[in-house]
Amino acid sequence: ADGAFMSPPESERSTLPTLTWESIVDRKPSADRSSEPSPQADAEPSGPVPTIGAAPPPPPPVTSGGAAGESAPVSLSLHLGDVSSPPPPPPAPVLVPSGPATPATIGPAPADEAPFAEFHVSFAPIALADDRVVVEPGSSLDADVPPAPEATVDPAPDMLLPPIREATPVQPYVSEEAPASDAPNAVPTTTVATIDAGAAPLIPGSQPGPITLPPATQPDQSGARLAAPVSPLAVEIPHRAPAKKRRGRSGLKLVFLLVVLGAIVAAGIVFGRPYLFPDDWDESAKPYATAVEAVTVTEFAEPLTVTAEPTTPYQARSTAQLAGDFAAQVPTWRALGLATGEVTEDGMAELLAGWEPAMYSTVDGQIYHDDALVTPTLGAELTSAMATAWLDQQFGWAIGQADRTLDGAAMTSAEVEAQAAAILAASEFDTELAAPPTGPLLYLPAVLSYETLAPAMYAPLLAPVADGAENPLSSLDAPQPTWAGGLASELLELASAATLTEGDVAVGSPAAMDRSFWYLVFAGFLDAPTAYAASESIVESALTITERAGTTCAYATFSGGDLIQTQTLRGAMESWVGLTPPEMAGAFSVGADGNLQMQSCDPGAQTVVSTRLGVASELIGWRSAELATVSGVLAAGGGDAEITAALDRLAASKVGAQLATGPVDQSPADAAAAARAAVEPIVTPPPPPVVEPAD
Repeated sequence: ADGAFMSPPESERSTLPTLTWESIVDRKPSADRSSEPSPQADAEPSGPVPTIGAAPPPPPPVTSGGAAGESAPVSLSLHLGDVSSPPPPPPAPVLVPSGPATPATIGPAPADEAPFAEFHVSFAPIALADDRVVVEPGSSLDADVPPAPEATVDPAPDMLLPPIREATPVQPYVSEEAPASDAPNAVPTTTVATIDAGAAPLIPGSQPGPITLPPATQPDQSGARLAAPVSPLAVEIPHRAPAKKRRGRSGLKLVFLLVVLGAIVAAGIVFGRPYLFPDDWDESAKPYATAVEAVTVTEFAEPLTVTAEPTTPYQARSTAQLAGDFAAQVPTWRALGLATGEVTEDGMAELLAGWEPAMYSTVDGQIYHDDALVTPTLGAELTSAMATAWLDQQFGWAIGQADRTLDGAAMTSAEVEAQAAAILAASEFDTELAAPPTGPLLYLPAVLSYETLAPAMYAPLLAPVADGAENPLSSLDAPQPTWAGGLASELLELASAATLTEGDVAVGSPAAMDRSFWYLVFAGFLDAPTAYAASESIVESALTITERAGTTCAYATFSGGDLIQTQTLRGAMESWVGLTPPEMAGAFSVGADGNLQMQSCDPGAQTVVSTRLGVASELIGWRSAELATVSGVLAAGGGDAEITAALDRLAASKVGAQLATGPVDQSPADAAAAARAAVEPIVTPPPPPVVEPAD
């Protein structure tokens, strides 16, 4: 608080109980003053008597005949308690002036002073300044106070004395360190010091003196402690005397009884399990589920059904699972050169026809197949789909599959296909499955072509899961799961926000795509080596989708790793923008933070843009070289250091570019064999030539 007294807001003056000067000021004149009654002291207050709950009228100001702001001394009498014989008046406290801006202080009363007494306090001359009471410097309560001139009543409202209000709460006392006590188990005596009210002046005696708390004795807790509280829910069990052991054959009888009961339970489990615990498996699914359980030595968590559908509805179900909600993505794909023209559901179903004759649905967790599928292929296809379902029940790989990056989703599906193929090969339905044709997938949008083709191409290159080793599918919750003999799914850092053209409105938040996605974007208008070098130079990326007068536009923001990578990335972006048609409204710019940005818009379904076909197959060639190198080093017993050295040798070679330009209609098995043969010199490099010393 700024002072001992503070004037409350005007809104509170009508509700708070107050005390007035008239209620406590003794109007008797001082002994050394003139016997003539003062107009201020003898005048009765005019108007109604103030009551609690209503604000009293302010008293008239008291002025002297001297200079403005001076006032006569005022005598204050306080009567505390009832005493039979009042003690002699104590010596007047000494007022110590602290300067014009420091409140006066009063020395503490003697220690042997009676607790109940009558006190007479005389206040020094005061003055009013800015609605505050100011003690005139140089005054003393024990000095002779000269008689004041005759007071006159000044009705000026700005000189009214403030009414005495309820005391403003004082700041907490600061405890000083108490002296040590010699008494055992005694609480140290605490001396509480008064708080300096600050620079604002105070009325003498408004500050409390030092307060000393009497010592108190703590109870001795060194003895027995109180019993712990008991829960009201606890039930007290009476103590019983231990039973005496009985001699006889009771132990043998108990053992015999347990043996008989165990035999009955075992017989019930063996012979009565189908009746007591039915498995709820349909006859169309039970043979394939039993085959998977026999290989994995693990039961299914939930039973499944197998449903045969006509070719048309089954193909629609398969296309919906492979392509997802592709219609919403087509405008963005066209803006980035990943698709061109009109993309329809019928056209998608025609290109994907026959890719998977049987499937495990990640929507309802059941198995479906084309009813045109006949034996003996039917058993192998359904066993493979059943193994895929078992892997999902065990590891939950389908959860979050749509939210993974392009490489993350492809590697997850590839690991599932590789493990399902291993289960099929060890089952009773082991039959070689015919590879579906890969040529029609080249005409899909580049993203869908990669998502469909890459898992089948990568699965043969992955190292099998060793016995007792951790399954790679168990690490899907990690930010970057690492596959056994595979490639880490790397998510790039998010680049700074794009600088939008006036009129563009962002749709959604920026997304950090992976390098495979950006390779497909660059490769639409650039050659494979340039697109691969540019995508591998990216450290940060951000894809921002906007709407421009009903047209979808895409902003791609990048930052490179170093100066060389940044220059490589900038050259590829400028070339890409220069090769896009005018309908795409391509543009390149450099941001204030140094980030590189290119933008383009959807040319519409009526415009057919000439982009390069087969870019997904090219990217699979680059990635197959990396996977074959990693799995080859691991098969040879190498570790992380050997893998890093082998990948450096691969980057310096032309193996990746050769595999990227291979046949686009290869089967997964042929493509895997070609990749292993191409990286063999890199995995096991020839020893350095031996140089014989010269004679």
